Amino acid sequence: NVPQFDIAFTPEIDSVGCNDCIPITVDLPQFNSGNYNNYTFDWSPANELNTLQGNQVIACMDSISSTFYLEVTDTVTGCISNDSVTVFINHCGCEYIQHNVTIDSCQTGGVYTLNGELSFYDYPATGNLIINALTNTGNYTDTLFQNFVEDSIYTYTIPNIPQSGGQILITAHFEDESTCADTLILQAPDLPTYTVIQNGNTYCQGDSVYDILLDVELDQSGTLYYTFNGTNQSVSLTPGQVNLGNQEGVYILNSFVDVNCSQYFGDTITIIIHPLPTVNAGTDTSFCVGNTYTLNATGAQTYQWEGGYADQQVLTPTLGQYQFIVEGTDTNSCTNTDTVNITVNNLPEVSFTADTLEGCEPLEVTFTNITQNTQSLTWNINGSNYNTNTVVHEFNAGLFTISLEVTDQNNCLNDTSYTDYIEVHPNPVADFKASNNLINSLDNSVSFTNQSTGATYYQWSFGDGDSSTLVDPIHSYLGNERIVFQVELLVTSTEGCTDIAYQSIELKPELLYYVPNTFTPNGDASNNTFQPVFTSGIDFTSYSLEIYNRGGKLIFETTHANQAWDGTFNGKPVPDGVYTYKIYFTSAANAEREFITGHVNVLR
Repeated sequence: NVPQFDIAFTPEIDSVGCNDCIPITVDLPQFNSGNYNNYTFDWSPANELNTLQGNQVIACMDSISSTFYLEVTDTVTGCISNDSVTVFINHCGCEYIQHNVTIDSCQTGGVYTLNGELSFYDYPATGNLIINALTNTGNYTDTLFQNFVEDSIYTYTIPNIPQSGGQILITAHFEDESTCADTLILQAPDLPTYTVIQNGNTYCQGDSVYDILLDVELDQSGTLYYTFNGTNQSVSLTPGQVNLGNQEGVYILNSFVDVNCSQYFGDTITIIIHPLPTVNAGTDTSFCVGNTYTLNATGAQTYQWEGGYADQQVLTPTLGQYQFIVEGTDTNSCTNTDTVNITVNNLPEVSFTADTLEGCEPLEVTFTNITQNTQSLTWNINGSNYNTNTVVHEFNAGLFTISLEVTDQNNCLNDTSYTDYIEVHPNPVADFKASNNLINSLDNSVSFTNQSTGATYYQWSFGDGDSSTLVDPIHSYLGNERIVFQVELLVTSTEGCTDIAYQSIELKPELLYYVPNTFTPNGDASNNTFQPVFTSGIDFTSYSLEIYNRGGKLIFETTHANQAWDGTFNGKPVPDGVYTYKIYFTSAANAEREFITGHVNVLR
């Protein structure tokens, strides 16, 4: 920071007598007067000064006023200060006898008028008289035209100068002789004005709203005219503070009117009370352990969560209850808070039972869900899905993993799988081969070849009441009638699983008979009758025997197997000779009608 220092000029105006040149002396009031060895002085403009250095110079100019600029440098510190001075010179050869000005202030529109009168002698013979008024709002002029009389009084008027306070620099000079001039300095009329001590502001709902305070400067008393939210208002004033209150709205300060002057402002002071933002931290909710939750507030511009959390932060909270508080700030810097409560529920502990875990195929198993607070569930059993609490499923051979997914009353979902929970053993395959499935009473032995797989124990039942536990047994069947025997092989695996195979063995009795070719019906003790002898293989229910003589005549017939021919016809012995027999019967082996014919000799 470069320190500055004050510069004072003497004189500023030469108002006594007349001169063509005038000295200007510089003083630095804050330092020892006259000791300026450590300073340099740079003046401008150069053409109107007798020197450009030193704290004393002489200004010589043709005009009645000129502004000179000075830059002072402290050669020790390097500090620099700048200032300017306007010099007015009353040149010799022309003199104003009098010059008076009155101020007609507080006119309509916030302006005032300068009314002046002056007289002079030794004035130039040509050129008009120009009167200039320099204020802090600008230059204002009036012109008196050449037709002057020496030592006469002339008046001028400069109207419509805005009221702004400060000095008025009035100069009068002739166009053709600028050195014939006169200068006056007056104080412009002060306007009623104010300074804001406590301004309007922007607030949020619930804030303390401060009053609008003005510090009023005016002569004695007056009135402030303003509008509040478009409605005209007024308040009587005395110098000092005025309180306009703290109601929300727009205050437009239109004008101040005191006993002398009016001041028009049009300044606006606003009190704005913004509503608080409607901050929403979210809806209270509950979810399950392992799920995520995103902090997401709405209703404001920026958000600050308690606990160091951030908006849009994704949380994975553990089991429990949580409360999150957020403060939201809107574009008006107003804040509000909201709270969201979340509950994190545990997952259900999924469990189930089965009435049996191991068995032979097909194995029917009943599963029961024993999970607490079950709302819904899904079983996955060997690719099949079920949704009931108790499930019955039939398994073929294999190891089976059972899965159960449960949703509880809190809508929390969990699942479990029991790996290889159900073991189903394959059944052995019973199979065998018989050496002969059709036997007779002469060839009645059957060899059985066991072709079963997966079995370690074998139980044979041959269908005739006999059994065996051999692997490959041999069995003989007895009987003189046609019989079908059901052979059963029951096989058992190591795990106790079984299978049964069946085959039929048919026993056909062999047709065994004897037909004599000669008999002697002579009455002795032997061989007196003729009949066939059957030992097996015949069904006697369809039996018949017929005897024919050589002429083909039927001489004997019977349907009784135990009735023999005694060699007679119609009670008389037949002659010796060859006779033909025909035997009809049904085979017991195949139930077919059989026919036997031959010859028998009768000898006496």
